Amino acid sequence: RAIRKLPIFFLQSEMIPNSIYTSENCKRDLIKFGASALMLSRNIIDIIRSSDTNELGQSIIEIVKKEYKKWDGESHSLDEDGKITKRNYITKRLYSQFKIYVNEGKIEFSYRMKSLTEFPDNLNFEGVEIYEEIDGYSQTINDTFRNGMQLTDNNKKWNAKFHDKDVRLFINAGSLRLSTDYWIETDTLSKNDWMYLLCKNSKREKIFNWLKGHCSRFENELKYINLPDDYSLFKFLNPKTGLDEIEELTIFSEKSIRLSGAFEVNFRTFTNDILPQVEILNSDGSEEVFLQYKNSTEEITLIKLDHENKNWKIPNDVLLNTDFNVRVSGEFFEGNKNNYRIISSDNSAKLLDKNKLPKRNSFGIITKDNSIPYSLGSNIVGADIDMQTSYRHLFKSVEKEVRDPAYIPKAKYSNTGGNALLSFLTLKKSLNINNFIDVFNILQTGQSINKKSIKSSLELYDYLGYLDYEYETKSIVISPPQFIYIPANKGRKILLIGGRDELLVKEIISTAPRHSLQVEIVKQFDENKKRLLPDAVTVKSFSNRHSIGFGENQLIDFASELKIEFSSSDLVQVGLQLFCNNIEEYEKDLYSTKEAKVTYEDFDRKIFNIETLHFENSSSENFDKSFTLVEPQLRDWEYYYRLWVNQKCYDIDRNWGKYIVLKHFSKNVILLDRIRKMVAIPTDLPLPRLLAESILLLSGIAPKFRIIEERKYRIYNNIDGMFTNNLFNKLGQKPREIDLA
Repeated sequence: RAIRKLPIFFLQSEMIPNSIYTSENCKRDLIKFGASALMLSRNIIDIIRSSDTNELGQSIIEIVKKEYKKWDGESHSLDEDGKITKRNYITKRLYSQFKIYVNEGKIEFSYRMKSLTEFPDNLNFEGVEIYEEIDGYSQTINDTFRNGMQLTDNNKKWNAKFHDKDVRLFINAGSLRLSTDYWIETDTLSKNDWMYLLCKNSKREKIFNWLKGHCSRFENELKYINLPDDYSLFKFLNPKTGLDEIEELTIFSEKSIRLSGAFEVNFRTFTNDILPQVEILNSDGSEEVFLQYKNSTEEITLIKLDHENKNWKIPNDVLLNTDFNVRVSGEFFEGNKNNYRIISSDNSAKLLDKNKLPKRNSFGIITKDNSIPYSLGSNIVGADIDMQTSYRHLFKSVEKEVRDPAYIPKAKYSNTGGNALLSFLTLKKSLNINNFIDVFNILQTGQSINKKSIKSSLELYDYLGYLDYEYETKSIVISPPQFIYIPANKGRKILLIGGRDELLVKEIISTAPRHSLQVEIVKQFDENKKRLLPDAVTVKSFSNRHSIGFGENQLIDFASELKIEFSSSDLVQVGLQLFCNNIEEYEKDLYSTKEAKVTYEDFDRKIFNIETLHFENSSSENFDKSFTLVEPQLRDWEYYYRLWVNQKCYDIDRNWGKYIVLKHFSKNVILLDRIRKMVAIPTDLPLPRLLAESILLLSGIAPKFRIIEERKYRIYNNIDGMFTNNLFNKLGQKPREIDLA
C-alpha cells in the first residue's frame, strides 16, 4: 500500500525526477513525510530512523530509492482501475547547460527540460512553447542561471524545477545527440572525457586541490563574462580517484557490460538486422574484450569501434541461436556470466497468425461481436464480393501489356531503414507503442525525432496494411503477409501487405521470373524518409506467349508457391470502403449507445476549433455544451474524446468526431482535382481508420504533404473519382474542386 503511494510522498518531499537521491536524503524524507504521505506507523518510522543499525530500515530505504528511479514526476490519485480521480502537478527536471563564446570571452547559460514521458501539446512556460527536441530533452530554454528556479504551466499542471546544488558537472551535449555547441548538466563523472565543473566558492578550495592532485589535466575557467556570482568554473580530464564526500564527484569503479544499439526481441536476445555493440560501463578504454560461446573454450577477440569510443563490435559472422557471453580479459565483474543470443528474423513472417488481430466493426472500433461481416486486419470477413463488381474496371484493366520474360529486370531489396523496422516488428508479432518508439529511435540515431512524429509513422504503418494499431490501448499486432490487387492502367498488379522479413522478399524476387512476373521495389517519397516507412513491394503480370489473358493465373500460382494469402476475387480496398458505415449511421449509434459515464469535465481539456481544425486549449471553467467536441487530457499520454450535444456527453472516436462537427456546421474542407485524380485532405483531419486504409492501399505509398491556402494537406494521387465519391459521401463532405497542379 505504501509503495503505491510513493508518488505522493515524492511530491510532498519536493523531489525532482532523474536526480541524485542519497540514502541519507531518503531517510530524512521518510521520517518527515512517511506518516502523512505513506501512512507509515510510528514503529516503522522508528525502524527507518535506526536504519544505520537496522537491516529492515535499510531495506525500506532501498525500496524507496528503487521506486524513485522509476518515477516520472506524476503523483495523481488513482482508483482501483488505475483511472485518475485527482490530478496533481507533474514535476520534471530542468538541466542547466551553457555555450562558450571563446572570441568574446563570455559564457551563456540556458536550460533543457527532461521528460521520460511524452510532452503535452502546447506546453507553455512563461509564454514560451516547450516541445521535445530529442530523446526526452526539450529545446533550449533561454533564461538566466538561478538556483531553485521553477517554470509552471497551470493549464497543463506541469512544473519544471531546477534544484539548488553546490556542485554541477557538465558533459558535451553531443554525447546525448544534442548540439555539440553546448555543455549540459550530468550527475556522474566520466573517467575519459573532458568535463566542466561549476561549484559554489564555498567548495572551491577543496575541489581545486582534488583537481590538482587527482586529474591528468585541469583548467581554471574564471575568465568568462556572465559566470554566476559566487561560483567557480573548471575544465578537467581523467580523474583518477573521486572526492567521495561530494556525491557528484564519486567515481564508481565497478565495471559492467551491456549490449546496446540493436533490436532487442526478448531479454538479452537481439536480431541480426542490426548487430548490437558491446559497451563497458566505467571503461578506461584499454580493455581487451572477447566473446565466448557456451560450451566452447575459444575466445573471439572483439574489435573496438574507434579510439575514442568505449564500444566494441560484435562480428558479422556471429553464430545465430547460440548463447554467448562477453568478458574483459583478466577482469571479473558484473555481467561476465550473462548469456546473450543473436537470432534471425528470417521465416518469421510465415508464423504470423491472423487470428491474433482484433476484430473491428463497421466504424473501425474493436468489437467482441463474432457476427459477420467484420474487419480483420485489411480484410472484411463475410464481405459481399458481388457488391464490388462496379469497381473492378479500376483494378482489372482491359488493356494488355506485352513483355518478353527475358527482358524483365530483377528487383533489388535492402533490409535497412523501414524495411529493417518491419522485419523486427514481424519477428515480435505483437508489442506496445513504447517498444515501437525504442526501436524507431535506434534506427534514427543522430536525428531529432519527437514522439508525435513517431506516432504519426505508426498510424501510417497501420493504414498501409502492415499492422493493427489501437491508439487507446497503445497495442500493436502485426498482420500476416498477403497479396492484394491495386489499380493498374494495363495488365494486373498486386501489392504485398502485412508483416515481412528479408528472406520472404528475396524469395518473392527469386520466384517471380519462373512465373514471368516483375517485382518492383518502390521507395517512399523523400519527404517521408524520417517516418521510416517500408518500401512498397509490388508484382506485375504481363501478356506473353506463356500467359493467358492478363496473367491472373500466373499471379495465383505465384502466391500459392510462396504460401502467401491472395484472394484474387476480392478487392480489399473496395471491401473496406463498402463495409465502413457512413457518418449518419455513426451518429445514430453514438446517441443511442455511447452516452459517457465519465465526462472528465474537471481535467485539462482542449476544444476542437472548426476554423483551425485543431484542438485548442480551453482555460475557462465552463464551455458550450450545446455542441462541442472536447479532448480531455488525463496524463501527458492519456487522451479521451467527448462530444457534448444538448448538455449530454458522448464517448466518441477521435477521427469520426471531427467529421461529425464539420458536418454539423456544414463546413467542407476536402479538396478534389478530378482531372489529375488528386485528393487533398487536411493533416489535422485523419480519415476514420477503415477509410484511411482503403485509400492508402491503392498504392502502398504514403501521401506527400503540401501547404495550400496556409493549411497543411495530405496529397493522394491516382485516386479515381468513382472511388472518392463514395468516400466523401460517407464523411458528409462535399469536396471543393480545385486545380492541384
